[in-house]
Amino acid sequence: MYRYGRLPYIDVWGNHNLPGINYIHYLAILLFGTHDIGLRLFDAVIQLSFTAFLYRFWSRWFKPHTAAVAAVLYIAYYVSAGGLLLSEPDLYGGMLLAVAFALILQPYRSVMRIMISGIITGMTVLFRPTSLLFIAVFSLYLLYPSNTRTPARRMFEVFVFGLSGITPLLLFLICYSRIPGGLQSIFLQTFRWNFDLYIPIDNGYVAFLAELGRRAFIIPFALYAVMRRRHLAPLLKQVPNRNQRLLWFGLLSSGFFIALLMRKYFSYHFAPFFILLMPLTALGIEEFASRFKGALARHYVLVLSCIACTFITYPPKSPFAFLLGMIEKKNPAAFTYEMQFPDAQWGAVPELATVNYLSKPENDTGIIEICSFDPHLRIHIGRECAGMYPVLVPIACRIGAAQDGTPRYTDYQIQWQQTYLDSLRSKRPRFIILARGTHYAYLDDPYESF
Repeated sequence: MYRYGRLPYIDVWGNHNLPGINYIHYLAILLFGTHDIGLRLFDAVIQLSFTAFLYRFWSRWFKPHTAAVAAVLYIAYYVSAGGLLLSEPDLYGGMLLAVAFALILQPYRSVMRIMISGIITGMTVLFRPTSLLFIAVFSLYLLYPSNTRTPARRMFEVFVFGLSGITPLLLFLICYSRIPGGLQSIFLQTFRWNFDLYIPIDNGYVAFLAELGRRAFIIPFALYAVMRRRHLAPLLKQVPNRNQRLLWFGLLSSGFFIALLMRKYFSYHFAPFFILLMPLTALGIEEFASRFKGALARHYVLVLSCIACTFITYPPKSPFAFLLGMIEKKNPAAFTYEMQFPDAQWGAVPELATVNYLSKPENDTGIIEICSFDPHLRIHIGRECAGMYPVLVPIACRIGAAQDGTPRYTDYQIQWQQTYLDSLRSKRPRFIILARGTHYAYLDDPYESF
């Protein structure tokens, strides 16, 4: 975007979300360049650092071995998703939430620490607007009666945290208020479009149960820990006090509620919930393994339990497909997906053929346009595109159909479609690439609009 002087929400579709994940992508590109491996390397560094943080954080209450199990569970959860969590806003929002959680629970809660915790929580809102609920939960925790803080002090802490929590969003909105039509574009792309088109699409309870089934034993082991809570003392350094447990439960239930609210039940939507649930699952696994006699037997039970919680539904050919994609210089993520769901017009093979064709000396100049439902091809080609939509979902997703089958769209979608076609007419791209393959069930034919 910045290479061609384009701003999110103004010149480029904002991906129906606030720009938090854009900042992550920008940092990854700045450090490692515009390619899949660079993004994955950046993400790997972040994930390993976060795993180390989790170990240190949970060590406050857990004994070292149990804290290590909780940290290993997280990284196994991430890897077993097979790329579904890579650089997703909900995952990064969940990681920031855990950091804010750790700061707010420090024994000495200074004003500066409350302010930093508030800013970090506010940054989660830039990844998902519904994360405002987390700010409310933290505020209730700070407001809760305490023997060491006067009512005036508690109100002051809530004020500082709340003001800090909305600061990232306010700064973002203030910047765009200085751009003509900036706030209206943000409102349409992140609120109207979501409420009119995205949220009403419900993948159903089958998808919900299927996603929980992918993590088949994470929740059962957590429930087992609750049932065996009187036997967990050998695994703990200290027992969290009542207020800390209430805060943890409030954040946990909020994460689950936000995932339900979006009604898609994608893996990454549940990331904040599972990040906070992992320590309880680790306690359940450790307590369950302790019931077996012999150190070797306990070790095998622990390892198998961790695998059951994460890798039980992992596609066995995914790592080999990903590695093969890297060796053959294809899009490794798309290549992995293609091996599982073959489609002649979708995935790594047609992408590679397109890139090779456009890389020929006689074809490597001029503006192009990629009409697709996957943005990877734009990265691999690295050419300026005529339109403002990295994917066609915002203008092709419909609100229904008339009796004669004609698709129906919102008034602003009709305007966006016209603006898109006008940009093609005015910029006259040398090549237009149509990628018909799409896994969006609610788009029967993505080009029926045109």
